[in-house]
Amino acid sequence: MSPALDWVDVADAPELTSLAALNALLELSITAMVAAHPELAWGAPPEFQHAPPSLWLAEVIIDAAAHLRVYLDRYEVAVRQHRGLFPEPNTSF
Repeated sequence: MSPALDWVDVADAPELTSLAALNALLELSITAMVAAHPELAWGAPPEFQHAPPSLWLAEVIIDAAAHLRVYLDRYEVAVRQHRGLFPEPNTSF
């Protein structure tokens, strides 16, 4: 979401490291669940009446991961703003 971490970011806000790791893990988990259940990538809601529990649970987990990522992103922005870790905007176009 935000700029890549560097040593200054980690020194000033070590929690950003765990946020970056958690975001990467969520992305890998979502990718693995969609690979296991490709019907989740089709956009249409899967037919749950005859689906295995792993399918509907994968959808619930993916949905929860998406919500968690929103809050992780908001937390990261708040930390960066509080500690002045955003780079200066580039206005020289």
